[in-house]
Amino acid sequence: QWTYVHSYSSVTKAVYDYANIRQESYLQISPTMSKIYSIDTDSSPRDIRALNVINGIFTEGHAIIGGYDSPYHGDYAMSTLMRISPDGQFIFNGAGTIFTSTSQQSTDMIYTRTIDAFTDIAFDLGQDRFYTLNNNVLTTWQYSTFQKLGQIQMSTPVTNILSSGQANKLYLVSSELGGKRTAVTTYSI
Repeated sequence: QWTYVHSYSSVTKAVYDYANIRQESYLQISPTMSKIYSIDTDSSPRDIRALNVINGIFTEGHAIIGGYDSPYHGDYAMSTLMRISPDGQFIFNGAGTIFTSTSQQSTDMIYTRTIDAFTDIAFDLGQDRFYTLNNNVLTTWQYSTFQKLGQIQMSTPVTNILSSGQANKLYLVSSELGGKRTAVTTYSI
């Protein structure tokens, strides 16, 4: 089913513009471009779309389907987890598939490679690293080459990983007391 994504005026708080989008899609805003990526959660195969937004206006207009589609439809595995690298160059999908993120539709969302599947991802581009988490295994990758540098089995259950903003350090998030408390610890790589 289709629905709308809206932009709002920061002054009046009223709806400023809209675009059509699949219901219950997950969104990621590009850190370097005026673009929103969505991944659908209610259809198979999954698909990624791009919506260009300039000053609150969806530039593709109010077509039946907003934005533009990835050039693939079921060609690559995709989960609902999607993250854009902090430099805005890549879209990482939890199934392990990596796509380009560019300002031009002809080169946007192009398959780059596949790495191990993950449930969370964190970046430390200053150290040329990114980290993935899957089944309580933390994997270190070199960002510039996508080479796997190592894996560590965590001694306690970890649900999420976050960049600490410090070189070679992550925040590890875990659930305690049956989910009644969340713990965040600093972890040195």
